[in-house]
Amino acid sequence: MSGEFTLSTPVAFFVYNRPEHTAKVFSRISDVQPRKLFIIADGPKEKNNDKRTTRARRIVNQVTWDCNVVRLYSDTNLGIKERFVTGLNRVFDTVDEAIILEDDTLPDPSFFRFCQVLLNRYRDDSRIMEITGRNQLGTWRADKQDYHFSYNGGIWGWATWSDCWEMYDPDMKLWEDRIVRDRLKDLFGDEWQYNHMHRVYEEAYNERDESWSYPWTFARQINSGLSVVPSRNLVSNIGFGPEATNTTQSSSPWSGIDTYSASFPLSAPPYTIVDGDYDQAFHKIRPGRWKEHPIVYPFWKLISSFAH
Repeated sequence: MSGEFTLSTPVAFFVYNRPEHTAKVFSRISDVQPRKLFIIADGPKEKNNDKRTTRARRIVNQVTWDCNVVRLYSDTNLGIKERFVTGLNRVFDTVDEAIILEDDTLPDPSFFRFCQVLLNRYRDDSRIMEITGRNQLGTWRADKQDYHFSYNGGIWGWATWSDCWEMYDPDMKLWEDRIVRDRLKDLFGDEWQYNHMHRVYEEAYNERDESWSYPWTFARQINSGLSVVPSRNLVSNIGFGPEATNTTQSSSPWSGIDTYSASFPLSAPPYTIVDGDYDQAFHKIRPGRWKEHPIVYPFWKLISSFAH
């Protein structure tokens, strides 16, 4: 692939203590040979985890191509939220745009080109805040276009620009503003969607959830920022299981979704408008609804598939 496509966009790769997953994702990164690579690693929580963090770092230290490598390794355990926030702050202090992967987000090789093409295409379009490789429905109207726009997006393989990251507030201070919450209710339109996200944002704001990604979703939504979502899923999360920090449910409908290859040149939607049908279908298979309605979930998913 390196002979057909040159990856000039910097890549930020977050690793921790899962060397087996790290090796798989790093192999995909090695195949496209980015010119600049940030490797960001948290320190072990306990001494007995030190060997696994060392093994993961040893894997990503094996950069064999011509590459400007920036290693941001912490000696102490910062926790997932602080490590991501401080890591991406350093990345976007240095570069204007980046592709971001974690040690459990395994991309199809075409993911990198997909991100680079769309980062270039929408660089000066303030309506777009994120390019994601994740389509949690697997496919969505792929016979009509190669991507669509969403208020949801996803952070399992994604890309953005430094000026968008500047809107990120890990403390979500604007959540205190009732007007902001009312505007979000208008944005979702659906009562279940709003109630679910209200609960999620309340937990994130009160630091009952150590997720760094909910404040990012919040930042996009309160700025009416759209995510570009591929019509065919390009990234699979291979990290579901008891060793994960957040994705501990191996039986989750979001675990190990099939990936596809993007075709180029990419065909764009005729309008830069959020695909409300996709967002509704997306929310119907969220883990929150899946856990609340385990019996009817398969029927929701089946009905959603007819719209694809």
